[in-house]
Amino acid sequence: MSRLAAAAWLLGFGSLVACGPSLHGAATSRPLDEDPVALLPSGADLVADLDVEQLRQWPPSRRFLQLLPEAARARLERVGFTLDDVDEVVVSVSQLGAKEASSTLVLKGELDLDKLRNGLGPPSEVTDNTYREAHLAEGPEGSMARVLPKLVVLASPAEVRRVIDLVRGEGESVRASASDRHLMAAFDRAPTAKSGRPAIRLAAVPSEPMREELKKLDLPGVDLDWLALSVAVGDGFDVGGVGGLKGPAEAESMANTARARVSEFSGRMAVRLLGLKQYIEPIVFKARDSEVHFAYRLSAPTVTQMLDRLESVSAARPQAPQAAPARAPEKQLDR
Repeated sequence: MSRLAAAAWLLGFGSLVACGPSLHGAATSRPLDEDPVALLPSGADLVADLDVEQLRQWPPSRRFLQLLPEAARARLERVGFTLDDVDEVVVSVSQLGAKEASSTLVLKGELDLDKLRNGLGPPSEVTDNTYREAHLAEGPEGSMARVLPKLVVLASPAEVRRVIDLVRGEGESVRASASDRHLMAAFDRAPTAKSGRPAIRLAAVPSEPMREELKKLDLPGVDLDWLALSVAVGDGFDVGGVGGLKGPAEAESMANTARARVSEFSGRMAVRLLGLKQYIEPIVFKARDSEVHFAYRLSAPTVTQMLDRLESVSAARPQAPQAAPARAPEKQLDR
């Protein structure tokens, strides 16, 4: 998986950690120039919209990022942008769960193109091209182009060209394609916040490779037809979501399984010894007709307390020994 695909995975599925009760309703579409989702090409299994400006202003965000595994943080850094560089990120992933998974990221903000270009690979391996009067940079880790004054796309060379076509009114986006109708219906089911928009909205239609991965890991969700969730931040955070199944029996079964898994996990010795049980128990699952609704809320003081606990646990872990720096060659050769 490329750095770009790994970053999309982290940005999208990294939010699938909990769920919250003070979210409700479905959002309406925004005009094209305000709706980067409409610039994602058709054929996706997952779509996510991150209001990075809102996340940046939420004090705990950076503490959560620092708790990501070192390898995950390194992948995000190599992509070439941080919380400070963008205001919004929309992501689509196709062939979700497969080794061939591919992603498209549309970034909104005042972006440093040279910094993004460096994330495409070694300078000697990054080339410049033009497509329909748009400048493209292409390297071993993907391609990028500025498609509107404040919008930059990162994807494979073929997908970047598809986004440029969409900007010019050609091709099909996830919003317009019949093949993505199921996914976008799920996206519209993602709850909204009490006021304003959620910091994160995400929807997925599990692919067969994804279902196989869930089976291998013995995780719930194999029978989901679709999943939608939102994360709202402010006074603590709320995550709320809904998943669709074939019928009421399947929904009830999944809700029961999810409750049992949460109970089992919160009862583990390590969880009890680390004092994390109180942060797991608020997760709520409820079956309604052919859907499973789930919710999770932590107040601001509880979030702070949880982060303090997680940081102390992280600091107590043995650090992997760092490899000695490689000796620089006496002479550098152009590649």
